[in-house]
Amino acid sequence: MNIQSIFAITDFSTRAEQGLERAALLAHAHQATLSVMYATETPNPKFSDPFARLEQRARQLARRHTIVSKRWHAPAEWWMTS
Repeated sequence: MNIQSIFAITDFSTRAEQGLERAALLAHAHQATLSVMYATETPNPKFSDPFARLEQRARQLARRHTIVSKRWHAPAEWWMTS
């Protein structure tokens, strides 16, 4: 199987963080690029700047798993339909 890129979405919940870790492991195993995006239906006031957190998290994953990571910045409305 030739996987070249993996796309993962997070809202920074525990499950989403586990998903990011798994996606990073898969990206490393397949030498694929990992793209991550933050999306949520309702903003969490705990995260004053979720996009800065996404940048930081993507860098951490890239360093820890020696992968290439990209960040997508888009509001939830961008990909959700009613």
